[in-house]
Amino acid sequence: MKKRLLIVDDETRIRHMLAKRLEPKSYTVVEAESGQQAIKIIQSQAIDLVLLDQNMPEMDGLTTFEKIKNLTEPTVPVIMLTAHGSIKLVLTFLKAGGTDFEEKPIDFDILHIKIERALRASEKLGQEIKHRKDAEISLKKAHDTLEKRVLVRTAALAKTNKKLQSQIAATQKAEKTVQLKDEQLRQAQKMESIGRLAGGIAHDFNNILTAIIGYCDFLRNDLSPDNPQHEDVCEINKAAERATALTQQLLAFSRRQSLQPEIFDLNAIVKDLHQMLRNLISKNIRILLDLTAKSNPVKVDKTQMEQVILNLALNARDSMPSGGELSISVKTTEISTAEAADHLDLSPGCYVLLEISDSGKGIDEETQSHIFEPFFTTKAPGKGTGLGLSTVYGIVKQSDGHIAVVSSPDKGTKFTIFLPCQAETSSKTVPEQTIESLDGTETILFVEDEESVRNVAKRILEDYGYTVILANGATEAQTVLAKQKNPVHLLITDLVLPKISGPELAKQLSKTYKNMKVLYVSGYSHELLLEKTQGIESAFVQKPFIRLNLARRVREVLDQPKQ
Repeated sequence: MKKRLLIVDDETRIRHMLAKRLEPKSYTVVEAESGQQAIKIIQSQAIDLVLLDQNMPEMDGLTTFEKIKNLTEPTVPVIMLTAHGSIKLVLTFLKAGGTDFEEKPIDFDILHIKIERALRASEKLGQEIKHRKDAEISLKKAHDTLEKRVLVRTAALAKTNKKLQSQIAATQKAEKTVQLKDEQLRQAQKMESIGRLAGGIAHDFNNILTAIIGYCDFLRNDLSPDNPQHEDVCEINKAAERATALTQQLLAFSRRQSLQPEIFDLNAIVKDLHQMLRNLISKNIRILLDLTAKSNPVKVDKTQMEQVILNLALNARDSMPSGGELSISVKTTEISTAEAADHLDLSPGCYVLLEISDSGKGIDEETQSHIFEPFFTTKAPGKGTGLGLSTVYGIVKQSDGHIAVVSSPDKGTKFTIFLPCQAETSSKTVPEQTIESLDGTETILFVEDEESVRNVAKRILEDYGYTVILANGATEAQTVLAKQKNPVHLLITDLVLPKISGPELAKQLSKTYKNMKVLYVSGYSHELLLEKTQGIESAFVQKPFIRLNLARRVREVLDQPKQ
């Protein structure tokens, strides 16, 4: 059956031309020279699609569309014909429910494609609406039948009705679970994207801070302490150290900071912090500890886990300006498959739960969706950086844990941290190597794409007696090595280089220079090094480095036997 197209245009020539081109395409074409005539046609006969000109006297296309969409089925598509450049008009039309548009002069091949696509979509929508209506009718009939039978056989059908209600509840629960999972997935993807951005920013800032701190160090060494500029340089260095702390928080959120995890009893960590919390939190807030006699050990970086507890406790303090209760509890629990299903990144198994709750003003649902994002804060300007909870989030995730928040306005807040149980009860501490002197005479190749970092490193290492060759990437590194007559004892390379990575460069060079040792530097963390070396442990220095740390690490690597 041919589809009926209504062409509405005040220009007879255009209507005839459209009809002439469209009728051979197996359409029945009806014409209207105005919006009023189009309305009468729609009221008197079935129309499958409307081609509507915008620029018409008396009643323009948008006005006509508003009137005819109330007269037609929602499945009838309307395509607007408009002059080139009418973007604002087209947006208004599409927002009002219009299907598509075609700019004049008309490309009939494209128009035909749009018409066919709109008709197919209309037909599909019509089928969906019919199916929905059929389903509603069927459901109503079933409901009516059930009610009649209940009146006659109430007792007999009570069990059936109960079963039906159970199925409905199960379906609703399943739908709610799917919605929750979708929301958790969207949130996780958003946090992952923000994390990559934050990590990249922190990496770039660490390169900049390496140069600032390095040159401050050079200036302090050149200036006597009584020189007025010496204090200025110290203040610059202090500011750089504060900026370093901020970048470390960004790296924590992005799960790119360096951690030193060991096996600990979480109860012990909380007990050690109790007095500090008591000193930091006002006396009108009561601190309650609920620690199990014995909980499973967890594998965490103790300093970072203390930071997690402090950040959450201080946030709780700020939410209770008039006083209240701060509760900290530790317990071991077994998470079932059903319980794990409520959290996107939680697997069934044994967990140690750290719960920190307060009786403060609570957090609304909208704010909860943003609280772990970097620089998001509800505090007044100057009262916080907005990095506290994002740091908590990153540390927990990097510790293979999970964090959840339950809160509502005026009903307090509870943060729950899930940390996997560990079977081990102790960690071996590797004794620190004692180095008598940091000086050396070896030759070092330093590969780094940031010129300021290269220059700072060269001055530091040359101050300790080393010969330093610089390269801005893999290609230049291979070139300068080929020209080098004396042996190069150590390759220091950034993890992230243009074209190929630092570990890939080291792998290539090791084939020719078998005795050359390797030390990696990066504004990212040691974890990124492990990723890029497939878990192989390697020597590493994190930016921004100070001269003593770099010199000590270089000496350690050079003094170690080649593996």
